[in-house]
Amino acid sequence: MTQKKVQYHKEENAVRHAEKRRTSTCSFADRVASTSVDHYCTIVPSSFRESQRQTCLATIVAHCRHSDTLRVLAMGVGTKFLPNALLQDGNVRVRDCHAEVLCKRAFRRYLFEELLSRQSTTSLNSSTDDVRSIMEEVIINKSGTNATHDQSSTSKFQNEELIQYRLKEGITLHLYCSSAPCGNATLKKFAKMTRETYNLALAPHEWDSSPHVPIRGHAVPLGQFSLLVKLDSTLSIEKDTSHGNKLTVDSNIKGVEARDAKKKKRKPVDESDLWCPPGTSTVTLGKGSIHTCSDKICRWNILGLQGSLLSSFIDEPMYLSTITIARKFTRCICQRALCCRGVTALDTIMGKESSTKMPQYNLHHPSIMGTGVLMDNGVLEMKPVVIEGETVKFASKLAWAWSIDMGLECIDGASGLLCHYYESNKEINVGCNRLDAQLFDLSCIDVQSISKLSSSSFVELYTRLERKLARNIAPEDKHNFKREGSVPCSLSSLRDLKRKVSPRYEHAKDRLLTIHPVFRDWKRRDVRFDSIEKSK
Repeated sequence: MTQKKVQYHKEENAVRHAEKRRTSTCSFADRVASTSVDHYCTIVPSSFRESQRQTCLATIVAHCRHSDTLRVLAMGVGTKFLPNALLQDGNVRVRDCHAEVLCKRAFRRYLFEELLSRQSTTSLNSSTDDVRSIMEEVIINKSGTNATHDQSSTSKFQNEELIQYRLKEGITLHLYCSSAPCGNATLKKFAKMTRETYNLALAPHEWDSSPHVPIRGHAVPLGQFSLLVKLDSTLSIEKDTSHGNKLTVDSNIKGVEARDAKKKKRKPVDESDLWCPPGTSTVTLGKGSIHTCSDKICRWNILGLQGSLLSSFIDEPMYLSTITIARKFTRCICQRALCCRGVTALDTIMGKESSTKMPQYNLHHPSIMGTGVLMDNGVLEMKPVVIEGETVKFASKLAWAWSIDMGLECIDGASGLLCHYYESNKEINVGCNRLDAQLFDLSCIDVQSISKLSSSSFVELYTRLERKLARNIAPEDKHNFKREGSVPCSLSSLRDLKRKVSPRYEHAKDRLLTIHPVFRDWKRRDVRFDSIEKSK
């Protein structure tokens, strides 16, 4: 397998630009990037930005075609994730504090808050701010002939009109990433790479929507389409014998899984992770349990951004129209990682009913674009010997998340809980190796403070929205909501709730993660820990 490449610098005090100068894809990509970076500089405290120039930023931006306006709806900043030992501690922690994941969770929070606001005021329905409010109501009639909602079969509204929501006409969603998402999008192999060229034919409000060039899977056994996990240094290095998904699914899936197990042979890609990008490993080696951002974004491009709980209120999957990437961007590599490796016979994966019943979950190919807009104009000092791809070290364990209604949260990436951040009035020593200890009072972390982006907080929002819409919680679920703020905390109860309220979404997800030739290797959280806790 490929060995890690080493870079040598002859000069003792060699420096380089923090970000390479690069060519943009089009004017719209630069507009999205500039809007995102300006928002970051406005929202995140200056002391953090000045001391932590090397970090990762992600935003979801809404574009209104009618007014040609852009607005940041959600933002995430961070580079850390929880060690495996903390992953089984209920659903009160934010497990993954990478920027892209925080941004997506903040966007879901924004959607919940907008839907809740609609139940208490009509201002959003009649708002002239086309980007502040991105959703519109859809009334599902009694007959269900135009029913495109994801609804539980036990719903009391099965024979009544039901209010659902969808994106307003003319509103599109756009993801910005300050660096190529970790994982497959940084695997610069298995493709012929070319320089990006600026498209002068596109107007400032346009992006290239032409189909992606199909990718030949000529190196699949070598890791071309492989799912990767974030390397967890706390885990012992041992082979993962529980490779695959052990979930209850329908008999057809079980049959396919059994046939695949008989045919499965060990691939060269499973023998080592030396070929993997820095900070990642293969699913089978057991060195991590949280998937990379490349894998997650590719999954969003099939199942949508809304997730399971919101699928019971939203009429159809919400897909990205574009993805703009700054550092480490290579178009063909990012297209492969973020969408094109998901190409398969989706009618088989999602079930034949997906072509006649809504919502439809199909692979969506957003326009993948690069930008020349810089987030960091500074320079970096280079060590005499460095491993290629590891020239940047992310010192801070703090993460930031923001959405319009939620405001700004500071999250401790080492605990997944809220962190109290205090601006320092003293001069910042950028060369210090213990930035966190000097700049941030981490001893003030309130372990009882749960982030608004935690799974438990999302269940609270779901429950509030159900009550606002007069959809009563089923009697058998009332024990999970005995008081305000009391929500299902175990993984098994959360999964049960999702399957009850969004069966079509969960069915599509189960099929995707069990049958799809790439996604069936997805490493899902183990529910066995729940039974262990209950027995204590």
